[in-house]
Amino acid sequence: MIEHGEILRRRARALARAPVESSEDAVADQLHLLVVSVNGERMALPIDRIAAISRASVPVPLPRAVAPVYGVAVWRGRPLTVLSISAGEPVVGADSRFVVLGDARRADVALLVDEVDDVRVVPRESITAASPSMRRVAFLGITADAMLVIDASSLVRDRRESLQHSPDSTRTA
Repeated sequence: MIEHGEILRRRARALARAPVESSEDAVADQLHLLVVSVNGERMALPIDRIAAISRASVPVPLPRAVAPVYGVAVWRGRPLTVLSISAGEPVVGADSRFVVLGDARRADVALLVDEVDDVRVVPRESITAASPSMRRVAFLGITADAMLVIDASSLVRDRRESLQHSPDSTRTA
């Protein structure tokens, strides 16, 4: 016969264990982010919207472009719209990179960043919703260490919508 104290210890051990999540639930609950630096500020982009990262060439500014659109650059022999979320005039330096947003089929836009820093994995529920931005860039939210997470899907979606509504919508980015 098991004594009363042993039963209580077994119950306590069973209750003290963390519930085991299935690996699918754990993976779905995490967000993989690429950490970049823009004007000295660290920001992050979800990796699932990144098609490539390449050394930045000097983009040609577009006259009357509306932020965050800055200009155009040649990437893999094709013109590509360059976005800048920098508060001031973007400067292309030795560490500058284009983070090309899109999918496996096409590149939609390039985001000009000062440097690529790190890859992080954060739980989705740890990201706090961000307030509307003055930069005209949508943010998914803010991480626990106060890093802005850019909504890369909205940048790509906005670019595709503007191409569909433009008079010359046969062009591809």
